[in-house]
Amino acid sequence: MSGLRRALIGLAVAGLALGLAALALVTTSDREDDSAAWIALALALGWGFAGAGIFAWWRRPENRTGPLMTLVGFMWFLGALRSADAAWAYTLGLLVGALWLGALVHMLVAFPTGRVQPGLERGVLILGWAASVAFPFLA
Repeated sequence: MSGLRRALIGLAVAGLALGLAALALVTTSDREDDSAAWIALALALGWGFAGAGIFAWWRRPENRTGPLMTLVGFMWFLGALRSADAAWAYTLGLLVGALWLGALVHMLVAFPTGRVQPGLERGVLILGWAASVAFPFLA
């Protein structure tokens, strides 16, 4: 088994575990009463991006779109920390909860090659990441 394949299997297991941890965090939290449909949609989005990204990474390792899709899925699950009952985890969830937006903008701007060209593309990328970092402070 190659090193890349072993790493991608590890990422798949980590993505599954992260999604299950997010599910456990949201369902046991006293903060929110999320409906089952909303929870299922959130899991489908996170696992969908992570799974499709890992598959794309495996099929075309030279293309950077797969890693970016995987990053979107992982960042999506970090938003579940906003449902935590512990103050430190809730605060961390507020800070990192919008990072998925920066990763999504990065993936969309870099599509289909996974590379970002200088100029307008790089400016949109910087704006997307800056917005995802600034949103928690503006809210």
